[in-house]
Amino acid sequence: MVSVTVLMENNPAVNKSLKYEHGLSLFIKTPQSKILFDFGASSTFIYNAQRMDIDLSKIDTVVCSHGHYDHSGGFADFVQKYKIKKLITGEGFFEPKYRVDDFKYAYIGNPFDESLISENNIEHIVCKDIYKIDDYCYVFSGFVRDTSYEQSSNHFVYGDLNNDIKTDNFNDEICLVIKTDNEITLLTACSHPGIVNMIKSVGEYFHSNVTSIYGGIHLAEADDERINNTIADMKKLGLKKAGFCHCSGSRVKEAVKNDASIKACDFATGDSIIIK
Repeated sequence: MVSVTVLMENNPAVNKSLKYEHGLSLFIKTPQSKILFDFGASSTFIYNAQRMDIDLSKIDTVVCSHGHYDHSGGFADFVQKYKIKKLITGEGFFEPKYRVDDFKYAYIGNPFDESLISENNIEHIVCKDIYKIDDYCYVFSGFVRDTSYEQSSNHFVYGDLNNDIKTDNFNDEICLVIKTDNEITLLTACSHPGIVNMIKSVGEYFHSNVTSIYGGIHLAEADDERINNTIADMKKLGLKKAGFCHCSGSRVKEAVKNDASIKACDFATGDSIIIK
């Protein structure tokens, strides 16, 4: 069995002693490894782990989904407190990233650079396709981009403000795939490349349907047509269970809960699920 626990997310769940903020951090325990997937925006996830009696010093592998502050912001705090051997990211993780609205730019990238990695003797592993953590967990990148309605938002850009700004296609985004005898589960952070694109890519690689998804799918700002198309396509591709959070948006969460063909749950700070 594999367990997945939300160390920190935008919303509270049952345990009201835990703190929450905009961001995401997941703790995954397989029979072979203990994995940290994202670090939230600050050290909040460390506080919550202690409150839930999760010993982060036992972490084998740390993975950061993409270079936005609400997923990487707590990394420097984690490095100060714990010894880290390796960090897995996608390619282009350290590119400066911004959100642009009309003519105004806001920095939303990592609050650290590559010097933090080298100064702490951390091995930086760049996943360009598939990286196997253990027999149950894989890091996945390089998603197909053939779903017509899943286009990159013009609000997200990267590069040098004084030189060359480009639309961010999030080629650095990675996800985790949990593979057991009974199902293939996708653990997502934001799904900027498009959740349908990601499901297709993982399913084609493993020659099996993705049956469960937990995490963010970035539909908070999507219109109803895109939400409806996304749900319909996820169902066609084999989705049976879902726990959406963080950037997913309330409308898609409610729509999935009201769909009798999908078992859905809230997936908030302090919640855990078990994958058999």
